[in-house]
Amino acid sequence: MVRESGNQNLADSNEDLFHTPSVWALNIFWIGYFVYIIAFVASMTTLVNYTVCQGLQILGMLMFLAASVFTLKWRHDNQYLTKVFIIYMIWMVITAVRGFSFDYQFIKLILFMPNGGIFLYLAPLAIMLPVTPKALKKVFNLAILLGFAYGVICVIFYQIVIYGALGSRVSTGIFEVFTHFMGIPAAFIFITFLYHKKKVNIFALGVIALAFVLSVIRARRGLMLMNVTLFLSSYILFLKYSKVSKTLNIALSVVMISMIGLYAYMVFINNRGGLFGLVVSRIDEDTRTGVEQAFYASMDLKGWIFGRGINGQYYCPGIDEGHITVYRSVIETGYLQVILNGGLISLVLYLMMMVPALIKGLFRSNNLLCKACGTWILLFIFYTYPTTIHAFSLSYLILWMAVSICFNDNIRNLTDDELMEQFIGK
Repeated sequence: MVRESGNQNLADSNEDLFHTPSVWALNIFWIGYFVYIIAFVASMTTLVNYTVCQGLQILGMLMFLAASVFTLKWRHDNQYLTKVFIIYMIWMVITAVRGFSFDYQFIKLILFMPNGGIFLYLAPLAIMLPVTPKALKKVFNLAILLGFAYGVICVIFYQIVIYGALGSRVSTGIFEVFTHFMGIPAAFIFITFLYHKKKVNIFALGVIALAFVLSVIRARRGLMLMNVTLFLSSYILFLKYSKVSKTLNIALSVVMISMIGLYAYMVFINNRGGLFGLVVSRIDEDTRTGVEQAFYASMDLKGWIFGRGINGQYYCPGIDEGHITVYRSVIETGYLQVILNGGLISLVLYLMMMVPALIKGLFRSNNLLCKACGTWILLFIFYTYPTTIHAFSLSYLILWMAVSICFNDNIRNLTDDELMEQFIGK
């Protein structure tokens, strides 16, 4: 009887927004996205032909834009989410139009830069992507492909990633692009471990571990925090949903944490001036206060409320290394970046969708998928301070898909057994 009820819920979910479009449309959409992102990442190294990369990005754009006509569904069954989302997207369009220029270089920038271009403002449309298990499998597969590409590209460009061959600031920026766009999405696989085979979970854990180690080497405190909190959140969910006895789980947890803590301490002591030297030197370094103070001083009331549009800037002289700057269009504090472009209006509308979604996912659901989505939303709200997570990245697209999942009553009412049968046939 339970299974029949679950299957009926799945059938209901497949109607309207939660139908699964044709396989070819979803494949073209995600393949196009993959081509676009890989070409962008390769172009950031400055060691790959830029014209070739942009040509591939154009191909990827054409693929996912054309396929989106067949993959996106332009309504949601939750009326509150529909209304707020429509208002939010109208404001995103207004924000993108403000500051828009028909200058050739500007157009190239907003088309080919997923971390600040036009697709950042279209990314919330991922809330209208199908979220059935069949459709989500393709997202998981893409995260695996990106994780594999992350390992390969870090090996190929190890001199940039580890040794900063192109200079500290440039190499750091390239490494952060690698990790945000290819490494972090693997965490969504690990946090939904119940629906994947063991080898897939091990692979995802390996990607997270690689990202963390490289973040330590590059002394990127924001990325270190992201990887640690994503891992710990996944582990907490593992403790709750694992079928191993609770006593054994607790014992294993204590042993694991003790061993990792002791090992980390010994490595830290023995490498104080080596591998961890840069991290130690930056523990108390404050690189944000000056930039944030400049931001506060530059913003007037109109800027705070409405933002300054897609090309919004603030007065902040002498921050960037290697060249003189007066006005900057980027601020490393994520929520301030949202305010710079779209104002408090954008931030409030964003939170009006995120907060109810995480509450529904964490406290009003019957399965790990919704708990994981709620956790993902909670963490990414938290990450808006230590780093900038708003970009046309798979992690950000998953964030909006997570909102869609958490607002769907039918999906929240499914059991894990019903979902596992759909994902891995158990």
